[in-house]
Amino acid sequence: RLAEEARTACEVEASTAARALEALRAEVQTVAGAQAAAQERADSASQALEEVRATLERVRADEEASRARAEAAEAEVAQLRARVSDVPSSDRQQASAPAPAPRAEAGAAGRDVEDLAPGESPPPPHPPHS
Repeated sequence: RLAEEARTACEVEASTAARALEALRAEVQTVAGAQAAAQERADSASQALEEVRATLERVRADEEASRARAEAAEAEVAQLRARVSDVPSSDRQQASAPAPAPRAEAGAAGRDVEDLAPGESPPPPHPPHS
């Protein structure tokens, strides 16, 4: 009878140990799945970080190129200002004066439209030569 009780107790312990082992296996699988998911997220984050670094390098290069273009434009403006300051002021005033208005054709007599009498209309233009 003692042997039977011992055997039953061992079977109960074996069954409990088997359930505990299955629970541990399931937990190990869960942890392994979580670890794999975490590794995927880490790889994805690493790739995103590399893309951000590459973008940052492109932005820095673009910024440097823009700065160089701006400096070149400033130098060109300074050269143009120096050239303008070398031109005598009378020449600058003459160059900035408005151009005279073009004379309107008023027929074969060569009169300006302003020379026509009130109500007088200019003759039709000459037909083009072919």
